[in-house]
Amino acid sequence: MIEQLLCPPHTAVFTNLASAASTADAALDVLQKNQWIHFSCHGKQDFAEPFKSSLEMLDGPVSLLDIIRTDLSKHEFVYLSACQTAVGDIKTPDEMIHLAAGLQFGGVKSVIGTQWSVHDGVAFLLASEFYKEFCADGDMDCTRAARALHRGLQSLKKQGIPLRALIMFIHIGI
Repeated sequence: MIEQLLCPPHTAVFTNLASAASTADAALDVLQKNQWIHFSCHGKQDFAEPFKSSLEMLDGPVSLLDIIRTDLSKHEFVYLSACQTAVGDIKTPDEMIHLAAGLQFGGVKSVIGTQWSVHDGVAFLLASEFYKEFCADGDMDCTRAARALHRGLQSLKKQGIPLRALIMFIHIGI
């Protein structure tokens, strides 16, 4: 879908890790080699040991510790369509370490993550609406992420999707 929204000749190369290809090593390799990333998978926040928070791949987790060991200094954007990727702790909400923050601290300019569990259907609809706005002029620009997320959420609200399903996303960005 994203590729179809971009105007030719775009310089983006798309790598899709689906099914058997979605291993932890492959995900880390793609994360290292690409500046624009979209993860659609299971996520898990570990409150007791935050660096063990992870994105779940076919053969095991990609932990926050794995992610922060990756050079992300030239990365533009990561969309985490996965549960609990920006969850804070009730006791220390301003000090919580989570996947979205780890990516941003690692150098990613703009990150979208989720504050709690995400229904797959709603996540797909939001991502579709988000990328329509994010790529509106045929190009990707991470400075449009907050506006694209807001408009995507508004579009789903107009479609009658309950507010409790929509408020799960947070934008952490520039």
